[in-house]
Amino acid sequence: MMKSPIGAAAAIVATILIVPSAATAVDRCSVKQDKKTGNVLVSAQNVSGTLRVGYRADWIVTPISLDASDQACIANGTAKDCVIGTQGADSRTTLPPACELYLEDAESTCTATIKRCVAGLRPACPPDMERLGSGCIDRFVNTGLEWVDAVNACHDRGRSLCSVEQLHTCDATNVGSGTPLTCASYTDNGGTLWTLTSFAGDGQNVFSYTVRYGGDNIMSVQSSTSGGIYDFFCCSALGTP
Repeated sequence: MMKSPIGAAAAIVATILIVPSAATAVDRCSVKQDKKTGNVLVSAQNVSGTLRVGYRADWIVTPISLDASDQACIANGTAKDCVIGTQGADSRTTLPPACELYLEDAESTCTATIKRCVAGLRPACPPDMERLGSGCIDRFVNTGLEWVDAVNACHDRGRSLCSVEQLHTCDATNVGSGTPLTCASYTDNGGTLWTLTSFAGDGQNVFSYTVRYGGDNIMSVQSSTSGGIYDFFCCSALGTP
């Protein structure tokens, strides 16, 4: 039986694989878990620009320490004990499924492999997503694509384009409220979004039409093959990297 991450990983440290690309490449990455709070804490040297974190090497998009009160952890090119995500976010206290964190700044990337960490799915959302009911939704909206490309973009990340029901839930519960480009902000301001929800008329292909979510519970339909570029959110089950 796996021990509590707070107890079992209180003294976690990271071994480092450096991927250099410049003289000021981010390096000396390390990860530990605070034994009192359970927060996963990240440190690094030679940080240039925005420091981002992810659970996958091909998807490092989320700025570390999203809350303004946490951003003082980076000063003079050094990140010291930076938390991940916002207050209450799963990623703040949950070890990554593959026991690795990937960091990226303006110059390079750095990988921290966590010792004494048991790999496996966790009932949590990754740093670039937040809770939506019993699952997860992208923390920030994805830039517009045609419908089939949006479906594939989510699929390539191990996720699915969000359905009408999922966007409705996000709209109603204000997930990410107050932060620009989050689901709550986007739907409240009436932006049009693709959804996975589709339907067919009599004798038509099941993908003949797709439902667009217009915010404030306003729906519209469009032929799935008639083009159109709209922003979108991906959704997933808990534990998706």
